Amino acid sequence: MNDADNREIDHAMEYTDTLELRERLYTELSGGEKQRVIIAMALAQEPRLLMLDEPTAHLDINHRLEILELLEKLNRERGLTVLMTSHDLNLAAEFFPQLVLMDRGRIAAVGTPEETLREDLLEKVYHCKLSVRRDESGVFSVSPRRQKRAMS
Repeated sequence: MNDADNREIDHAMEYTDTLELRERLYTELSGGEKQRVIIAMALAQEPRLLMLDEPTAHLDINHRLEILELLEKLNRERGLTVLMTSHDLNLAAEFFPQLVLMDRGRIAAVGTPEETLREDLLEKVYHCKLSVRRDESGVFSVSPRRQKRAMS
């Protein structure tokens, strides 16, 4: 590596708040720290597109929020396109202006959260009854509805 590479690595680590992790082994990091380090590694390569597969899976609420805020910042400040898979429809709706809803490997819908997170559409894709609500600030809440079963 040359000096320019080292500067880009340092810049990526600063941006992802991982400089203090530099001397620690990857296996010693928490889930949220690991995700930030992975994003820093990708940023050091100066991509225009960042593809992530479930980057918030197995993270606590705070670390999920932290990762998604970082991705949002990268998009806004660096113009980085972020393509991410997620099963967390609520957070996807909160952070991404465009969603692609997949059903068995096929596109079921593309559009804004309002266009894609509709009860009728989601029930077809997920094969269960769902409730889709928006609070007064516009935040989506998608949750399954429990089916009443006859007592035996």
